[in-house]
Amino acid sequence: MRSEVWPYHDIAPLDEGQLLADAGRLNGIPGTIVHGRYDMPCPARYAFALHEAWPEAEFHLVEGAGHAWPEPGILDKLSRIISSVFFLRL
Repeated sequence: MRSEVWPYHDIAPLDEGQLLADAGRLNGIPGTIVHGRYDMPCPARYAFALHEAWPEAEFHLVEGAGHAWPEPGILDKLSRIISSVFFLRL
């Protein structure tokens, strides 16, 4: 599995396959996986594999979206998730 966290590689470098291999360490930590159905650089099967390894995480497969977060479907889903987390903490 190839993680798509390359912009953060200098902050938290990951070896190839490390995210999935160490996913068990995420048990008990809430999280959300948002993935575009038509993401070509990182196919949806990898996001689903992460979800299987980290079942506590919510999994959202966004139809009609690809790889980029500014795409309408992805941005809408991320906005809703962030808003719900923010309002739960008020």
